Formats: sequence, structure tokens, C-alpha cells
Amino acid sequence: MVFNMNDYVKVKITDFGFKILEEQHQDLLKRIPTYDTPFEEVRPRVDESGWTKMQLWMIMQKFGPYMGMVQEQPIEINITIEEIK
Repeated sequence: MVFNMNDYVKVKITDFGFKILEEQHQDLLKRIPTYDTPFEEVRPRVDESGWTKMQLWMIMQKFGPYMGMVQEQPIEINITIEEIK
């Protein structure tokens, strides 16, 4: 199987992960004053089972610096790979 970094996966974002995303959004608001969209409007959607669908590269970009051993994790360790068409 070939998996492209642009393909979608599903992850379960932890409370810590949502805190990271909100902090990144606040940083964006400071750097681009004309961008005034509230975090709640861009907050990733969570389905009824707790999964959020994102491209793999975006998960790596947003959460990579926060991943590691023996520390709080921004996402749960299991991911779901969507069927590639």
C-alpha cells in the first residue's frame, strides 16, 4: 500500500491537543491582524466517536513538536487510515 502525506487519517485529539491548537490559533491572530476568525469557527470537528479527520502532514506539523516519550500527548496513539481510492 502506498500512503501519501496528503491523505486523510482520523485521530482522537486530547484536551492537551486542543489547547495546543488554540494557542497556535492565537499566535496566528497576533501575526496577522486582519485575520480575526475565532478559534471556535476553525476548531477541528469531532465525530460522534471522538475522531477528527485531518491530513497526515497537518497532524505532523501541528503536533510533531509536542510528541515524545513520557510526556502528555496531543493525540491518542491509535489512528485510523481512511481507505485510499
